[in-house]
Amino acid sequence: AFARTANGAASGIAWTRAGVDGAAPVPVDGAFLLPAADGAHSVSMQAADNVGNVEAAHVMVVHRDAARPQTSLTLSSPAFTPADGGAPIVSARTLLSFSARDPADSGGDAAGVHHTEYSLDGGAASPYTGVFGLPEGEHTLSYRSVDNVGNAETWRSAAYRSDATLAQSSLSWEGAPGSPTTETAFTLSALDPASSGVASGVRQILYSVDGGADRTYSGPFHLDAGAHTLSYGALDNAGNVEERNSSTVVVGAADDLPPRTTLAFGSPVFGSIPFISPATPAILTAVDDAR
Repeated sequence: AFARTANGAASGIAWTRAGVDGAAPVPVDGAFLLPAADGAHSVSMQAADNVGNVEAAHVMVVHRDAARPQTSLTLSSPAFTPADGGAPIVSARTLLSFSARDPADSGGDAAGVHHTEYSLDGGAASPYTGVFGLPEGEHTLSYRSVDNVGNAETWRSAAYRSDATLAQSSLSWEGAPGSPTTETAFTLSALDPASSGVASGVRQILYSVDGGADRTYSGPFHLDAGAHTLSYGALDNAGNVEERNSSTVVVGAADDLPPRTTLAFGSPVFGSIPFISPATPAILTAVDDAR
């Protein structure tokens, strides 16, 4: 908008004229609007005072920008999409960032982005100053950008669940009631506890034997005889990694000898091929020898 004014002691303004985009100048009295088209516009203008002094016509180029900025949201690591159909799940380590652009007009010009702002769970809007994470729980994120001439983007929104709780793994075995043997099957299991109503679930369990390379656990396994150190930990679907657990187990040789039974008799008994009476007790004992 343009307006005419007088400056200091003078005879005063008699008339003002303006022409837009090459059109013939027309009288202008006060404010006027540029054509409703984004881009560069040339305004030719001049004025005359009440004693006949006429200003030389001159031109000013102005840019009209009515386009709203466009904001994009980026995650530092992909979100997990659960089977329950709810909001995607991110981890406590996931960082969120915004980028915004102000669309240029046909001449390649734009006012530019002034700022981006966001709010969490319906709270007050805050200016975006850098990457941030989400606290554990379910959240709705609203965000938009505003350009340098006040065009405000329509609020966008995204829903996420944040999982900051680590999975928990454990080692167990079945078979030998005491020390495990080479025939003992070792089992790893894990669970992902829900916290603040969020659990992404266990993705995988990794383990290593005696400092070797990590293996992905797929089922029960056996160990050779001797002392072994097992290192193991679970990962959940949000990317949270459990601190490794360590267990030392001593594996003995397999028990591949059958037990031995012995039959003895109480009194009365007679001879190397025993003769016994109806009252003689029979005693059966068994021994399982270690190799």
